[in-house]
Amino acid sequence: MSLWDRDGTSSGYTPHTQDVVPTVLKWLLAWEDPATKVLWLGKGIPRAWLSPGETIVAEGMPTRTGRIDLRIESAADSYAVNVTLLAGFSWPAGGVKLRLRSPAHPKRQIASATVGGKAWPAAQVSAAEETITLPDAVDAAALQAIVVKLSA
Repeated sequence: MSLWDRDGTSSGYTPHTQDVVPTVLKWLLAWEDPATKVLWLGKGIPRAWLSPGETIVAEGMPTRTGRIDLRIESAADSYAVNVTLLAGFSWPAGGVKLRLRSPAHPKRQIASATVGGKAWPAAQVSAAEETITLPDAVDAAALQAIVVKLSA
């Protein structure tokens, strides 16, 4: 059985559910584009998971550039996102894209974002793609305080 997500050795036999299901779940939360080297966070999260009052938590997710913790708390008009970079993490060459798919789309779309309490540039906030782009390394403390506001 070959590995889905990493190069390396594997056991001689693994039922597909023990290999595929955890890998695909991880890809919903953290996916690395092999062509652009962008680390996508939340790219495949189902809209229902981001309904008001819901919280998504993933700890120690492996990526090519190191492990991360991800926490997304949904409210009626915003998302509070906490990304913790664990020891040894290095910023991906293509940057990071955070995708938050509002269950109220298209009526309510991403309107603005703050990262570490500072307004994030409008050019890096896309309502159409439902993304916040972090092209360059961001201070680790700022990543623990991302707030994304939805339109009224």
